[in-house]
Amino acid sequence: VFLEVEVLCNPDHVTLALVDWDAGGRSSVTFSPTTGTVFRERIVGDAPRRIRGDYVQRLYAALPGVRFEGSVGLYVQGGRLAFFRRWRNNEADDFAPEQPVWETTGFVTDLSWAQGPHLTPCLAFCKEGPYHVH
Repeated sequence: VFLEVEVLCNPDHVTLALVDWDAGGRSSVTFSPTTGTVFRERIVGDAPRRIRGDYVQRLYAALPGVRFEGSVGLYVQGGRLAFFRRWRNNEADDFAPEQPVWETTGFVTDLSWAQGPHLTPCLAFCKEGPYHVH
């Protein structure tokens, strides 16, 4: 399975996640294309609410103040999950290649964290704003 989303306008921060909604949304793996980080989180207690998680920095982070615009995707094959990003070409950047390249986290996890048989992709926005994605 390959899912790709094009982010045309990003006023703050956008992430792409795979969520185990069958288990009440208690587990997820999230990719931040801006920071190049993959987060794996699981709710382990409700009162008080406790979350256990870890993260791995697989791609370079953007410079401070730079917001991701381009394409972001996830890929599931053989029970393993990878994320991809491709920055939109910035005409002001003399060093940018003519065609932006895809970067990948590589396979970052298997799907053993999921309790249910169905996983749901989720695009999350940090703050309100004029996001434009398709």
